[in-house]
Amino acid sequence: MRHAIALAEELNFAKASRKLHLSQPALTRSIQMLEEKLGLLLFDRNNRKVALTTAGALFIERARQVLFRVQSLHHEVALLRTSQTGRVAFGVAPIVATALLPTLLRAIRHERASLQLATSCLPWQDLLRHLRDETIEFFIADISDIDGANDLSITPLCRQDVCLLVRPGHPLLAAKEPQPHAMTQYGYAALAMSLPLQELLRTTFGLAGNDALPLMVECSSMDALKELVYGGELILVATEASVARDIDAGRLVCLPLRRAPALFADIGVVELKGRTLSASARLVLDRLCQVSEAAPASAPWHNGAFHPTPSLVMKRA
Repeated sequence: MRHAIALAEELNFAKASRKLHLSQPALTRSIQMLEEKLGLLLFDRNNRKVALTTAGALFIERARQVLFRVQSLHHEVALLRTSQTGRVAFGVAPIVATALLPTLLRAIRHERASLQLATSCLPWQDLLRHLRDETIEFFIADISDIDGANDLSITPLCRQDVCLLVRPGHPLLAAKEPQPHAMTQYGYAALAMSLPLQELLRTTFGLAGNDALPLMVECSSMDALKELVYGGELILVATEASVARDIDAGRLVCLPLRRAPALFADIGVVELKGRTLSASARLVLDRLCQVSEAAPASAPWHNGAFHPTPSLVMKRA
């Protein structure tokens, strides 16, 4: 097609061959082979001149369009290789959406404004179905309950502190350290929690293993839960990273539980084993690692273990 377009522009085999850096016999053979494949005569030629046939004019018009699209495709593929454009579909469980997602999206938009991001915020069970249906490339969640099935690749990112929070002036703040029996009478509001975190909460509330937790409200929206706690007596169970701004602004206060077990959520990335991520998805994951390491009250995963930052160690002490 490139040879035919060049000949149509020059209407001279010698000039077209020089333009294409081909010998004239090679160009002649190329045009003849094209005409044989098409079963059409594209050019009328004699010893004196070359002219497009009616069929040739139509072919050249379409050929220019095809070549433009091919060149555009090569350009787009090059951009995809370098993560300059494309689309990334991934999932985020509610427990990490508030803490990590806004910062992650801002970072990606700043670095790759042309990259399309499609984010699903759902419980990890729903995200796992989407992953296996291959409508998302990966998802981020508390991985404590996710079984490492043969088709899954699970990569820990960080361990985030979980705390119990109440509004300023809550009755529980009157004591230096609230007692378990005092906390159970108020009940708590939370996102869906992993089984290990529920067991830690039972210990915190002084409950036996078969006792039900005093759950009053479970919701997939952290914003809704916070609004509920701002104006009531419920205790909010949340990662500290997801409520850091509320703590700094004085809208929520962490209950002082010095003798209670450490509460935490292990955040990680779940992918399909053996699937190669797109360059754009890999970029998103790289930025996610950076965002998770910088999140408040988070211990990044390095060399097979969670390592608290110095500021977190001092705070716990």
